Amino acid sequence: MIKVNKKYIVFIVFFSFFILALAFLIPYIKVEILRKNCTKIYADRILKLPDKKDGLGFTCTGLFYDKEENCFLVGNAGKYKPNDKQFKATIEVVEKDFSSITSSIPCYLSFEKMKDIQGVCKASDGTIWLCSYGENKIRHINENGQEIGYIDMLEPSGIANDSRSNTLWVLTKKYLYNCTYDGKVKRKIKEEGLAGSVLYYLGRFCSKAELALVGKWFGNHGKLRQNCIVLKNRTMQDMTDNPRAFYEYLIQNKINENYQIIWMVSDKKKCEKLKCKNVKFVTAENKYGWSSPLAYYYGAVAGFFFYTNNTAYLNFYHCKGQTTVNMWHGCGYKDAAKDNKPPAGKSMMHFDHAMVPGPVFVETKSRYWNCEKEKILALGYPRYDWMLHPSVSRGEALEKLFSHKDMKTVIWMPTFRKSEVLISAENEIELPFQLPALESEAELKALDVHLRECGIFLIIKKHPLQSGWSLDEGAYTNIRYVTEEMLQKSGIQLYELVGLMDGLISDYSSIAVDYMLLDRPLGYVLTDLESYRNTRGFVFENPEAYMPGEKIYNLEDLKDYFSHIAVGEDPFKEERRRLLPAMHTMPKKSGYCEALAEYLNIK
Repeated sequence: MIKVNKKYIVFIVFFSFFILALAFLIPYIKVEILRKNCTKIYADRILKLPDKKDGLGFTCTGLFYDKEENCFLVGNAGKYKPNDKQFKATIEVVEKDFSSITSSIPCYLSFEKMKDIQGVCKASDGTIWLCSYGENKIRHINENGQEIGYIDMLEPSGIANDSRSNTLWVLTKKYLYNCTYDGKVKRKIKEEGLAGSVLYYLGRFCSKAELALVGKWFGNHGKLRQNCIVLKNRTMQDMTDNPRAFYEYLIQNKINENYQIIWMVSDKKKCEKLKCKNVKFVTAENKYGWSSPLAYYYGAVAGFFFYTNNTAYLNFYHCKGQTTVNMWHGCGYKDAAKDNKPPAGKSMMHFDHAMVPGPVFVETKSRYWNCEKEKILALGYPRYDWMLHPSVSRGEALEKLFSHKDMKTVIWMPTFRKSEVLISAENEIELPFQLPALESEAELKALDVHLRECGIFLIIKKHPLQSGWSLDEGAYTNIRYVTEEMLQKSGIQLYELVGLMDGLISDYSSIAVDYMLLDRPLGYVLTDLESYRNTRGFVFENPEAYMPGEKIYNLEDLKDYFSHIAVGEDPFKEERRRLLPAMHTMPKKSGYCEALAEYLNIK
């Protein structure tokens, strides 16, 4: 029998990975060499664009030289004065020497919602592509400005046609995309620059290789570790929400003495302080898209795999007998984004069980996931234990977070409309102000005055996917924003804070469903109800029938809601109690975490 030196095996494995990585990196190295060899170009003169209107000129937001027609195509944002109320975005056809405008393509006539043009180019077939920044779209038009098609793209600001590959290069706030004419992304370069992009693609490549090699092998040939529990939250959101609540239950009840608990996280350093006996942290989906081989190993052999949303690929291959539980992030009124709906006849995700708050959502979620109703567990969410039994008082929370005295407090948690990290139908919804139901900062200040009169403190918590808001907190006495960072620093879980509130304002979010358990006043902001219905859609044919609270459309409705709380009025109390059995499975005395543990026989 021939003996094989282990060192040689290790060397061969690592050498193979090196060759594969090198082959993957060569194109990027070539790009870097070419970039360094480029000669810097400096403008030797400045040419003034010809005036468009009454000597005012126009704002050039895109420039393309059309060599076939020997002219320039210039994007015009469409405003000639800062206080103009309407954008009249056009593409101006300008002489090669910039002496005059020869013609104009009135894009605003074809696209009512178009605000500005932020990039222009021409394809080899003579059609025009442009960045419609305000619409979050790449528009495809003919030379007359008529629509041919479009691609959804978040905040596109520059575009170029690559005639060699018949693709488009699109610059956004955070990424440079190379995509086909039908929108399929071929390459994505992150804002970290070339080095970051190389690491990102290398990380993705290695993770795919690990899934195929480690995950598949142990999934097919490994031994199930029945006493191993894996917990994985949403991508880049470590140790929060339902997995965190269930983890705390396991630790408090010393279940970790009988089970090994594996936390799959993006940043192990941030989590080490929470380490306990038989608890191990494994890297999964760091900022470069890389997951440790251990992630796929434990994903394959763990007896229990708990995850939320989109991380089930980590146990795509797993041993027979594993119990996979989709804890999800919540059930609200919004329908699933059209791009996230599974094809007919196919399951969106693989799991043995998926969690929902109550009976009515068994129907909606089995339809969404395209799975058997028997897989849906209407047990409620582990985080409800935080909400029903906060570890701090309201006064302590207000002092820790805002250095504010204890008083009646309401939290406002709107769902997102525009997002910097997600391309979705919601990006088409326009609001006059950053908060729905309000028209301006002046109205927010008027609301602040009313809150002082009512003796109520308002906390605003923006959705994690929402684009940034601004608030000069020094201008307000009874309004503050709370962030994830503030909560983490104070050691308060979001659902603990929610459980301390005297009322909640939301809209179509799952938090409004969750808050019903507290039997306290709810307010639903429905300003853009029809816009949501036409873009995103709802899981209920008549969502208002499942909203046991005050319907809010404007500032006066907001004032009425706070006035009712100030004097202890609750007009929708009976309706809320009538709906509660359908919306929620009521907790056992022991709580929601224990109910889940008992169902799965984890003890």
